[in-house]
Amino acid sequence: MLQRILATWVCMAWALWFGGLGTLLLVVTRLFALNHDMAVKTAPHLFADFEQYQLLLAALAVVGTALWFAASRSTRAAALLWMLGLAAISAILEPLLATNRMQVLLKQGAQTSAEFHALHARAGTLYSIEAVLLLGAGMVLPWALTGRDRVAGTVESPGEM
Repeated sequence: MLQRILATWVCMAWALWFGGLGTLLLVVTRLFALNHDMAVKTAPHLFADFEQYQLLLAALAVVGTALWFAASRSTRAAALLWMLGLAAISAILEPLLATNRMQVLLKQGAQTSAEFHALHARAGTLYSIEAVLLLGAGMVLPWALTGRDRVAGTVESPGEM
C-alpha cells in the first residue's frame, strides 16, 4: 500500500514537472513567434516563476522516489531515482549558472551583449538536458511501476506493490 502511494506521488510530481517544462517551452516559443516585443518582456518572468515551481516538483519527485526505493529496494526505483536526481541537478544549475545572471543583464538592458547570448545558450542546453532526462524518467516509470525485482534478490508479486 505504501509503495503504491509513493508511486502515485512520484507519477504526479513527474507529470507536473515534465508537463510544465513542455508547456513553458511551447508557450514561450509561440509567444516569440506571435509578438516578439511582448515575449521579450514576458518570457523572463515565466522562466523565473517556472524555476521556483520546478524546484518544488523536483524535490517532491526525488524525495518520493527515494522513499519508494527505501520501501521497495527495487532496482527499477533506483534507476528512476537516478534519472530524476540528474534532472533535479539540471533544474538547480539553471538559475545558478545562467538565468539569475540573465535576469540581471535584462534589468541593465544588456540583452544584446555577448555575455547574455552565452548565458542564453547555456540555459537552453540545461533546459534541454533536463527535458531529455525527464523524458527518460517517463519511459522508466512504467517499468518501475511493475515492481517485479528487488535489490535484495527477492521477487515481489504485483499485489505487493
